[in-house]
Amino acid sequence: MSGIAYGVIHRRGKSRAFESLAVGVTFSIMAIFAMLNPLVLSEGIILDPRAVIVGLASAFGGFPAAIVSTLFVGLFRLYVGGVGAIAGATGIAASAALGLVWRRYLYGRNSTTKLHLIGLGALLSLHTLTLFLLPMQVAIELFATIVPVLTVSCVLGSLVMGSIIDRERHYIRTENYWRKTAGTDSLTGLANRRSFLDSIQERSPIRNGVVMIIDIDHFKKVNDTFGHDAGDMVLKRVADVLRKTSTADELVCRLGGEEFAVFSSNMYHVTPFSRAEAYRAGIERQLVRYGNETIPITASIGVSYWKNTVVADISSRLREADIGLYDAKAAGRNRVTVSSNNDEDGERPLVF
Repeated sequence: MSGIAYGVIHRRGKSRAFESLAVGVTFSIMAIFAMLNPLVLSEGIILDPRAVIVGLASAFGGFPAAIVSTLFVGLFRLYVGGVGAIAGATGIAASAALGLVWRRYLYGRNSTTKLHLIGLGALLSLHTLTLFLLPMQVAIELFATIVPVLTVSCVLGSLVMGSIIDRERHYIRTENYWRKTAGTDSLTGLANRRSFLDSIQERSPIRNGVVMIIDIDHFKKVNDTFGHDAGDMVLKRVADVLRKTSTADELVCRLGGEEFAVFSSNMYHVTPFSRAEAYRAGIERQLVRYGNETIPITASIGVSYWKNTVVADISSRLREADIGLYDAKAAGRNRVTVSSNNDEDGERPLVF
């Protein structure tokens, strides 16, 4: 159950803080359920995996999960009462703290070995020292009878449940990798056309927006003259310029071949032309060294923008930007063509 719960939380979580809190709440419920359904080993020896569950919550969930599980499970133990209530609640807090110690010093960010998990179990077994909060004679008797069993159960519980959680972590990393690579251009590392359009669609309908199509000038000549390795270098250099020039509000992608695109729905403080010109000028400043040769780079940019107009389908705006790109090429290349489709503006395409 712990591994399944961990996997569900991290697949649906919106942020690390949310995931950690959700792990704390979920594992607390499991720990309380375990306390209500203990395993009776023999008369006077009752075992439940609360310490392991709380320890795993903090070890894999982090500090928020440790706080949540300590509060929920500790308060429940105090509610149950009995002579061992204080010692039990303290043991729960100790398990959470020991889990954080393991996370700090032994946690494998990419993978967790069985030795790591055995170490976690050994650490969690130290929570049994809280038995000495009981009357000394009772503590000594319990320490002699229960502690060996608890130590073994902590190690085995951490190994088994921790392995399941770590397997889920591996699955999640693999899923995230394939999800990322499916939407990423392998050469430049930018988003590909599919993920670019999907990201824009998630923002639809869009009331204010800008689309730029950027095409490297004479790229075929670069390939024919210097070879495809040189062409790949040029594509990577242009991608780097676009990535560094873009703001947090802008989406950048490689549409395919030598064409790139930029989208923004936030152009309140700058004009579409000034943003496109920043990209064009940044590309023009690049000189790619290939062997003993220097390859100059320029690009033509077609821009489509709209304001105070709801746009649900971006395809027409991309076509408009593509027409602007054609006009920029026809006008001599290495320039920006800006067009507006707003009736209220009454503007016609402008070539700079």
